[in-house]
Amino acid sequence: MPEISGYILNSKLAEGSCADIYAALEHSTGRLVAIKILSPRNANNKVEQKRLANEGALWLSLGQHENMAQAYRVGVM
Repeated sequence: MPEISGYILNSKLAEGSCADIYAALEHSTGRLVAIKILSPRNANNKVEQKRLANEGALWLSLGQHENMAQAYRVGVM
């Protein structure tokens, strides 16, 4: 399982064509979160890196809505 500073990854929730989603605990807040990480096979793929960054930025720009998961942070870890 990948290691990300500031988080404890608990389990893999889903595996997609370019990224995997993990359930995690954020150390600083104690909040349960889901983290989407490029899969190892795409880790060095610049096109997939950009696509995932764009997806995260779009998700953050949408703000809060009762029918959407809340995005807290997007970045490279």
